[in-house]
Amino acid sequence: MRLALACLAALTLLLGSPGASRAGTLLDADEVLTSVGFSRADRDSALSGEFVTAKLKSTSSRDLAVAVAFLVRQTPEKIDAELITRGLLLARDPNTMSHGDLTGAGTVAQLGTLDLGNAEKKLYLSARAGAQTNLSSDEITALEALKGNAGEVTAEMRKLLLARYSAYRSKGLGGIAPYARSGSKTTDAGGDLRRASEAARALKIYEPSFYDALLEAHDADAAGVEHAYRWARYDARNQPTLMLIHAFSMHDGNAEVAVQRQYYVSRGYNVEQAIVGIVPVKQGSIVVYTNHTSTDQVAGLGGSAKRSIGERLMVTQLERLFSKLRYAAEHEDGQ
Repeated sequence: MRLALACLAALTLLLGSPGASRAGTLLDADEVLTSVGFSRADRDSALSGEFVTAKLKSTSSRDLAVAVAFLVRQTPEKIDAELITRGLLLARDPNTMSHGDLTGAGTVAQLGTLDLGNAEKKLYLSARAGAQTNLSSDEITALEALKGNAGEVTAEMRKLLLARYSAYRSKGLGGIAPYARSGSKTTDAGGDLRRASEAARALKIYEPSFYDALLEAHDADAAGVEHAYRWARYDARNQPTLMLIHAFSMHDGNAEVAVQRQYYVSRGYNVEQAIVGIVPVKQGSIVVYTNHTSTDQVAGLGGSAKRSIGERLMVTQLERLFSKLRYAAEHEDGQ
């Protein structure tokens, strides 16, 4: 389980804060934290500077779900949430091997800097239905048609990414092709993302336009919601992994809510969605982060125990990352 893969790229995300639509008002940290699943004791611990975690309800047998909250002694506008939501942390992460923007209908030229190593080419040329790679049956057929020609694999994978981006832009979550698994089974990655989105149902009451964007997953006419699309090739523990990322955010009043969704991941896990809320408090800002990661590696026999281990590992990694990011935010102005 390469659970660290998206952590730095995913700092942008948390679960929607239910009070975020009350523009111009100081949101209540108790309300936000309670809606996610934190207790009053957690709130007090967070305001004292501790990292607190909550166990979220899993949305399926494949779901790893965690929440983290912590205090940053800066106002929300001084925390560079927009930079994060735009996915620019990919450029700063030393594990990012290459990345780029996808705009409009998308073009192969926008993926021009994507290249693959020999081991990757061999992996995709030999791809079969199963958990080693995340490919649809049609994608596997297209790779088999290359008949072992390694020189054509990079071009084919660029076409694959472009096709998945195009389908997602036009059809939203329903446009995500299932991954082919052994025995004619499939993994419905789009369904996993939909369930993760529905778990943020508090947004439906307090930020209905943002909740609609979360479920529609493309550029619906949601006032105030900004979208960005990117691709990345990421070194996940010496295993280069291809990702397609949709980041969208809304600033409303004093608060910030943003989502980073990895709607395609070529191997390691299926998809990921993180939501982040930045809420002003007297001491600065409370950052609330929730993450749902779909992986076949926690399904089946012993899934509950594997899920528990995976979630603890994820929390440890996130706390390590957020400690660095909090320090950077609080010392940005030389404080």
